[in-house]
Amino acid sequence: MRKLKTITLLFFGMFLFILTSCSTTKDSTASTNKMSKSEPVYRELIDMISKQPGVQVKKAGADYDITIRSKGTFLTSHQPLYVVDGLAVGTRYADVANMVQVTDVDRIRVLKGSEATQYGSRGGNGVIEIYLKRGI
Repeated sequence: MRKLKTITLLFFGMFLFILTSCSTTKDSTASTNKMSKSEPVYRELIDMISKQPGVQVKKAGADYDITIRSKGTFLTSHQPLYVVDGLAVGTRYADVANMVQVTDVDRIRVLKGSEATQYGSRGGNGVIEIYLKRGI
């Protein structure tokens, strides 16, 4: 009789172990799917830039007119300086768009005011720093 109780307890313990293992796998898979669904999908670089705080984007013919909101601008042009992985590219969005694939972008950082002074007068209208998943 004692042997039967031991076997019953052993099977019950194994059943609970298997049951909890299955439920843990199911929960972790569900949370992974939720995280991947919440990530936005961008088709173009301009979509990513336009979602940055303080950035205004207007369509200007074939190009875009991009302005970083700040107290004022130092130069006659109001286009920000684009920097890709630490390399200053220039103030034309078209140059950056031809150089960078949206799928390669890791993150974008917008600098304005005193933060942009590290780029001198070129950063007077703000700076859009683009960091790639791997260097260019």
